[in-house]
Amino acid sequence: MKESNLENFQQQYDAFRKSGKLKERIKQSRIVPVLREILSATLDNDPLTNEHLTGLIQMTGYGSKINTFKKYLNTNVKDQAKKEKILNQFNEIGETGYTGKGLNAITKPKPEQLQQVKTFLREAFSVKSVDQAVKLVEDFDKLKVPQVTAGVYSPWLHYIKPKVFPIINNSILEFRKWLRLPSDYPSFIKAANELKEVVNETDHGKIDWFAHLFKGDSDSPTELIHLNGRKLFKISHGAFVNNSNFKKAGILKVLEKNHWISMGNDTGLNQFDIFSEKERMGDYVYVCYGGKNVYAIGQIVSDIKSLNDALKPDFPTDEAWSYREIKILYLAQNGSVTELKNEKKNHMPGGNSTFWEVPTNSINDLNKKIFAPKFEVKFLSDKGPDNMPAPITPSSKNTILYGPPGTGKTYSTIFQSVAIIEKRDIGEIEKSDCSAVKERYDNYLAQGRILFTSFHQSLGYEDFIEGIKPIPPENKGDPINYQVEDGMFKKLCTKAALAIAESPDIKEKEKMKGFSSLYEQLADKRNPKDIKGSDYQPHVMIIDEINRGNIANIFGELITLL
Repeated sequence: MKESNLENFQQQYDAFRKSGKLKERIKQSRIVPVLREILSATLDNDPLTNEHLTGLIQMTGYGSKINTFKKYLNTNVKDQAKKEKILNQFNEIGETGYTGKGLNAITKPKPEQLQQVKTFLREAFSVKSVDQAVKLVEDFDKLKVPQVTAGVYSPWLHYIKPKVFPIINNSILEFRKWLRLPSDYPSFIKAANELKEVVNETDHGKIDWFAHLFKGDSDSPTELIHLNGRKLFKISHGAFVNNSNFKKAGILKVLEKNHWISMGNDTGLNQFDIFSEKERMGDYVYVCYGGKNVYAIGQIVSDIKSLNDALKPDFPTDEAWSYREIKILYLAQNGSVTELKNEKKNHMPGGNSTFWEVPTNSINDLNKKIFAPKFEVKFLSDKGPDNMPAPITPSSKNTILYGPPGTGKTYSTIFQSVAIIEKRDIGEIEKSDCSAVKERYDNYLAQGRILFTSFHQSLGYEDFIEGIKPIPPENKGDPINYQVEDGMFKKLCTKAALAIAESPDIKEKEKMKGFSSLYEQLADKRNPKDIKGSDYQPHVMIIDEINRGNIANIFGELITLL
């Protein structure tokens, strides 16, 4: 789930609730007890047939016509008194089910599978918790009853238990993408119930109506993941998809449910050794199923453990396998990567490898081909010409850190500025002790080599570059005088230039006043190329909330030089 959009969702839903748009769904919800009664009566049929399931589709679907409703009511409900009661309620309420029919008819399930459907729906009436709901659906999905998929049965479950079971179908796809809700129904049940708690709602039908009307969010750009010294790996679970023994044992579902990544202990090319290293903790992985699909992006959060021991006695092989737990960060919205089947590099889904580090110079390629289109995220490496921010050196004069609120942009400026001043790689600084880095940052701040400021709407050119400021009169009655004073940026530039002029290889050290005279003397004494030498003392200005200022007013003509 996309945590950064939860607050936005809560605000939008509160506004939606106040707008009166929920009245339509509240009115429509009066039909839910009637549809629940139809489902219950249909399950009294013995045996349950494909025609009965077709009747459920036709009667519970949106826009069901009275003649169609009557036809299938006669087929599904045998008790005459109950039939008349349902028909009268249907006519009186004048509403129909929430979702389109999708399928017009169920024809493929065999008698034993129809019995499984009957048992499944019967047990749904007894579900009292989210965990019970998830377990019920997981067990049923393993049966793979043809045509009776989550898109078909989730509305039935919702009408049976509207406080527990949400509806999943393509009409809420935009909403699911926006919040990165899982596409498999058991996981969606969990996520939807979490959303229900966020907005203090009791009925999934109301959130379903909001999701159905949701038109997307233009302010939700591709998110950025800064590696910050961590590594990125591909992990392939192709064996669990292609091996018949693993498929029969349902190992892949277990891995997905527990957020585990796994590989065989005898995997060659040193892959298992790298997978086992303690330093992998905190590294990122993207999970793929061979060369056909990508599943998730996650971060390793546990040490290595035995998969054989965890799944005894159901693990289908004597060969040693191990796993590590990951924190799921993003699930693929459309996981198919068959278009990349001819790309066989080891870090690609179709490469002949199980656990492989993505080279720094290949991250941008994967951003374009996999991460942006499938997950709506991009990885930013500390190194490499195609990734921002690149390693900051004295020649990297302007860097903007950007991302959603609360992701540590201001905090990271501590490490960035220390790296610039000490002319060291940012990855090296970030691996250092945080308190030690902060202490050095505070020292540079006190020395005036770091200047921290925040932009706001009233800040202008006079404050940033230079401006005419009044001088208070010394004596009462004297006129007010005005003089040109340097702004914060020009003061920092002067201080940095003085540091260059006073560096050890310049013999004559004069106290220079004013930027113009400094520049003239500096130009006579030094080749500009020398500024990048070892004696160069960088100075850093950190601008917080730069987007809140009027850039044209603050920078003036300086904007052309940045």
